Amino acid sequence: MVRRYACRTSQPSRLLASMAALLISRSVIAAHAADAAHLIDLKDNAGIVAAVATGDRAKLETVAGHSTSPFEQQFAQAAMYRVDFDLAAADGAFSSCEKALTDPDNPNRTLCSLMLLGDAFIERRMDQWLEKLRSIHDTYDPVIEKHYPGRGLQLRGAEGVSVISDVPFGESDVIMARPGFDIPYVSDRDRQGIEKRIEPLVQVTIGGQTIHALIDTGSSYDIISPALANRLKIRPSLRYDKLTDGNNQTVSATMGTAPTIVMGEATIRRWPVTVAESPFPIIIGLPLLSKMGGVVMTGKKITIGGSLVAPACQQPMRFASNLDGSVTKLITRITVDGKSNDATVDTGGAFTVLNGVDTKTMSDSDSTERVVFAGGISEKRIGKRHGLISFGGPEKPMDYIVMSDAFHLTPYQVGSGVLGDLSLVMDFTHRRLCVQ
Repeated sequence: MVRRYACRTSQPSRLLASMAALLISRSVIAAHAADAAHLIDLKDNAGIVAAVATGDRAKLETVAGHSTSPFEQQFAQAAMYRVDFDLAAADGAFSSCEKALTDPDNPNRTLCSLMLLGDAFIERRMDQWLEKLRSIHDTYDPVIEKHYPGRGLQLRGAEGVSVISDVPFGESDVIMARPGFDIPYVSDRDRQGIEKRIEPLVQVTIGGQTIHALIDTGSSYDIISPALANRLKIRPSLRYDKLTDGNNQTVSATMGTAPTIVMGEATIRRWPVTVAESPFPIIIGLPLLSKMGGVVMTGKKITIGGSLVAPACQQPMRFASNLDGSVTKLITRITVDGKSNDATVDTGGAFTVLNGVDTKTMSDSDSTERVVFAGGISEKRIGKRHGLISFGGPEKPMDYIVMSDAFHLTPYQVGSGVLGDLSLVMDFTHRRLCVQ
């Protein structure tokens, strides 16, 4: 099971981890049951699935160039498109993979189908996603039932996905009056101590109501609170009963189509949103941000659209996701006190840089603080450190946070605190990502 990969001190948006069980267990069961001649090593000894989940392109390049399995080579090559956030190329590659493997008893075909399902979900092509989900059920459920009688219904229950409305989501679109417009931050929160930070809240209009929304690059979902969803009369189309938050608690959520959202000079129509408990009425997460072309965040504002991205930003964007696309993260590389490692980019996080460490490495002077998750509150050991940090350029002396047993994907997380001195540049068109 792939769980939500982030730990934070305030926002539960990223603490919604996914329809993590969604069909991933299905492919593993099929592999265990199928004839040995068909098996790819779904224990992932080649590291393909893990590399996609962590955005490890170098690992995929190694498998594509050196694996003795033709399928692993092809699958790793296609997976590189996903990690590069080139979803059109990924769709083409996984479609070819699926068509080449005509035997539904072959679990390799299941993996290609799951990646196609994930591409559709990442881009919120929800009607295509539902069609693909039904196709997977129709194709692979008989295979599972053949080898494991009764297991098909068990897996359906593990997915926890229910279609509760036949009304289609429709095709969403984002229309910009002009490229390169600014939206200043607004914030009415007085945070102190560990919670003190730059809070990228912007004013949006949804269904004619003016609301404050958090810009949260670490969220795999665009979230609307149940109270606001009720006021807007959002009709749920899907229900998820097996979501896992960052505190490893099971939570439920629904998904429906939002009324028209106006965000600065961008108009978003028929956008699929997740309705879930949140301290903010709206959270603009990675799915909608990725439709904006170029996005630059500073300490005072967000700039959206067009070819605005600074030419100096040449670092390739790395995109981490699980197979079904229900957990997605932006990955960059940073250096802390001479040690280079991966970091997720999480502007909803209450920190400059967060380093998750083992409890044994904490010092006596570090404090125990209550950390808020979507499913509840957990106590963590938290401490402040000071060091030299580089985001690809010159090292800068900066404070950062260490947290015991932090639940996240990468050794580090980059939060909104960096926006006080630096800019976060996300070029989704040319697939570049910089902190500069």
